[in-house]
Parts: sequence; structure tokens; C-alpha cells
Amino acid sequence: MAAIGSVEASLTSTTSEHTSGIASLQSSITAAESSLGAAVSENTAAVNNAVSSITDNHNDLSAHVSASGQVVDLLASSLESRIGSEVNTVAGELESLEAAVTDSLAMQVQSLETQLSATQQQLNMARGHACRSLTWSDDAGCTVDVPTRANHDFPDSRTTSTSWSTVSARVYTVYKQGGLADTGLRVTWTDLMGFLGTGSSGTAADYRLLVNGQCRDGRCYKTVHSDGYTSWSMYSNAWTWWLMDLPEGTYEFEIQHRRDSRASRLIAGWKSNQENTLAVEELPLTEFTVKQHMPERRTTTTSFVDLPERVAQYRKTEADTDLHIIYSDTLGFNQNRQHTTACGFQALLYRPNQKDWVNLGSNTFHTHGGSGWQIWPFDIHYFAEASSLNLGPGIYTVKLQWYMGGGSSQILAGWPGSEANSISLHERRRGLYVIAPSPVFSSSGSRRDFRDIRTTSTSYTDLSDRIATHTKKDDSSLIRVTYMDTFGSKIIDNGQSASTK
Repeated sequence: MAAIGSVEASLTSTTSEHTSGIASLQSSITAAESSLGAAVSENTAAVNNAVSSITDNHNDLSAHVSASGQVVDLLASSLESRIGSEVNTVAGELESLEAAVTDSLAMQVQSLETQLSATQQQLNMARGHACRSLTWSDDAGCTVDVPTRANHDFPDSRTTSTSWSTVSARVYTVYKQGGLADTGLRVTWTDLMGFLGTGSSGTAADYRLLVNGQCRDGRCYKTVHSDGYTSWSMYSNAWTWWLMDLPEGTYEFEIQHRRDSRASRLIAGWKSNQENTLAVEELPLTEFTVKQHMPERRTTTTSFVDLPERVAQYRKTEADTDLHIIYSDTLGFNQNRQHTTACGFQALLYRPNQKDWVNLGSNTFHTHGGSGWQIWPFDIHYFAEASSLNLGPGIYTVKLQWYMGGGSSQILAGWPGSEANSISLHERRRGLYVIAPSPVFSSSGSRRDFRDIRTTSTSYTDLSDRIATHTKKDDSSLIRVTYMDTFGSKIIDNGQSASTK
């Protein structure tokens, strides 16, 4: 028991010691916690101060960055303005320099083109002289540079329509080789044209030439007038149109017609055996001149006087070339029931070297003894030969004259609405064509004419002196025969009166 008591006393003492130690530890822990709280509080204040300082520094930095950005923007704007100004200045200087260089080059090009044109003209002249003096051969270099192209052998075409329609098969497509400033086109329609009159005087038929379906300048028309007979009126004609405003390219040429109130039917190419053609000839602008679209003029003068506006000039460049004049117009006369001369026309050529006028020939129209206007488009050709008329280089003038005969009360040229009229001068090299009678003019300068021939034969016979011989010189060329004469027949009935071939 004593032992147990001793143990209990020892245990009690030990417990007391542990309790005292625990209390001491708790006191130490409490003191440590207090010290730690004070340290945390102190550190928190320091952290807050640091954060505040960082925030202030960030704000200061942002302000500096903003200010720097404004400075950079100002510097960039100023630099951009300076660079733009300098670029504009340089661009202006370059533009001025380019304009100056362009103008200088243009002047040089123009000068070279002028020299080239003059050289080309001299070469053409030299070539023309050489070709005329050489015996033509395939290797002589004398070829047709700009050919005549033609469609022909058209059928009989008739209509009663008062609306425009194509004259059957009178359509042809060609390619124009030269540019607008290089060549012009002469279109010639040769055919038998006619109408069946209704018995009243007035417009019988209208014709026009379309180019790619268009009437150029609205002046493509030719008009025929009836004198009031109730019968067929038919004539073989050649009609000319000039086209000076076409650039290089492909063009379709189409002849159209329409019946007017003073005809009941129109015809072209009677019996389908006519030698009819639609020819397109491309000519260098340096070799011809043409005056077109001349107004209507009328007169009752009974002696030759100048036909107003029917005047044209041409600068001839070579001494031994001929001049070919074509007068294409609508001509008419008002019959006064006398069977005699209705009117006459003649062409005069002014020679600058001789300072005189030469009569190139005259043409006369005749009435049939009826009344009313007879009005038709006509082509009249005149030739002036250098070999007999001494046609040196210079400016030549051709003019038409006319007079009214005893069978008319008034005559006209250029009927309104039929303004596809013209007068042209074409300089031609004699080696490429032939004329009969040859020469047309005698050595004294007087005109040599075919003599008056009359017949009652019903079979084909030769027309005296109407003969021409020509040597064809190029395989690719065409031969066009133009026969100009005054034809007539004494009518005994309504029907075919005469024929030529």
C-alpha cells in the first residue's frame, strides 16, 4: 500500500509538472501569436504602401506614354506632309518632263512622217515613171496595189413595194485596205433601171446605197422622175457614190429601191442578160479630189453659162499623167411638147501653165415631144490627156456649164432628195488604161469625137470607130470598159427599142 501511495504521489507530482509546462507553452504560444499579428499588420501596411507606389508609378508611366504618343503622331504627321509635298513636287516635275519629252517626240514623229510621206510620194512617182517605161512582166514590180473589186451578172429584179427593199443580188462585201487618211472608195452601180409609169408626172422611184446597213450622212439617195407617160421607161445607167469617211475594215454595200406614187412597178436588169455590175474601187487620196452633195439649181438660159457649185480643183503632181473627170448628178428638163434639143452640158478645164480653159466635150439631151419633167441620175465622163494638152504639174480647175434647148421650158441639176451627186478629178497613169478615140485631143488641142452613126438594122453591127485595144498587165487586175456616148432611138411602139453589146 505504501508502494501504491508512493506511486500516486509521484504521478501527482509528474502531472503537476506537465500541467505547469503546458501552461508555460500556452503562454509562449500566445506571446508568439501576438508578435506574429503585429508583424503581419506591419507587413500589410508595407505591402499597401508598395502597391500604392506602383500604382502611382504606373499612372506616371501612362501619362508619359500618352505624351510620347502625341509627340510621335505630330512627328509622323509632319513627316508625312513633308514627304507628300516633296512627292507632289517631284511628280509635277516628272509630268512636265514627260510632257516636254512627248511633245518633242511628237514633233520628231510628225517631221519623220512628213519626210516619209514625201519620200513615199517620190517613190510612187518614180515607180510610176518606171512602170510606164518598162515592158510589163511579172518581176517588174508593176502590180495593182489597190484593186478594183466588182460583183456582176445580176438577175432581173422587179418590185411594186413602196417600202425599201434590196435590188436582188446587188450586194457586195469588200475589205478596205487603206486607212481613213489614206484612201477613198468610189462605188459604181451599172445596170438597166426602169419603171412603169402611171400617167402622172411626179416621183417614180428612189434608190439608195447602204454601207453596213446605214445611209452615210443621210445623202445616199438617187431619185427618178416620171414625165407622165403610161409605159415603161428604161435606161442603161452607171451611178457613182463616193465614200470618204471609212477607216480600214470590211464593208457590205447594198443597193435598195422603192416604188413611188408615179410608177406601178420598178425593174433592174431586164431579161437577166444585162452586163450589170456593182464595182468598188479604192483610190489613194493623193491621186484624186471630189466635191459632193451639191444643191439643186435651175435655169432657163439658152446659151452656155456656169452651172453653180459644179466646180472642183485638183493639184496635179506629175507632168505626163492624164485627168479623168466624172460628173455624177441628177439632171432634168421640163418638156414643152417640141421634138428637139432639151438641154446641153459641157466641161471646161483650166490649165495653170497655159492660163486658159479647154473644152473637154459636151453632152446633149433630147425631148420626145411630150410634156412634163424627165429627171434621171446620170454619170458623164471626161478625159484630159497630157500627151496632147500639155498638162504639167499645178492646180487644175474643172467646171460644168449648161444651157436650155428649145424643147424645154426649164432645166435642173441636183433635184432635192437626190443629193448623192459629185464631181471628181482623178490623176491617172496612162500605162494602166487606154482611151478611144486615141488621142482624144488632136495636137492642136481640139476635141476628137466619135461621129454620128445611125442604123435601121435589127442585127448586131459594129459601131464605127468605137474600138479600143489594151494589153492586160497584171493577172490579179480587172478590166472595166466604160462606154460614154449619146444614144437615141426613134420610137414606134412601147417595147425594146435598141440594144448594144
